[in-house]
Amino acid sequence: MPATTVGRRRKRSGLLPETVLKPLYKEQQPISQAKYEHPMSLCKSMAIPREYHPFCEGLLHDEKENDLLPEPNTNEEDTMIDNNIVLDGLF
Repeated sequence: MPATTVGRRRKRSGLLPETVLKPLYKEQQPISQAKYEHPMSLCKSMAIPREYHPFCEGLLHDEKENDLLPEPNTNEEDTMIDNNIVLDGLF
């Protein structure tokens, strides 16, 4: 779904378009147990302020949820070679 813009008044320059994003999903998507445990450990150590603990605790998580990245569309070796060529040209 495309984003729409809504006008918003701005001093001296007229209207400034504001992007309004529509939700991608109708409901909250679960995260893996590992991704859930990390912010919870930060809450426990108070690295995350107490006011944000309810948000972290409310994250939907599932032990069955896979913690995988999508398959890359290029070979890692090809990318490393391309990066070396670019870096060699800079120095």
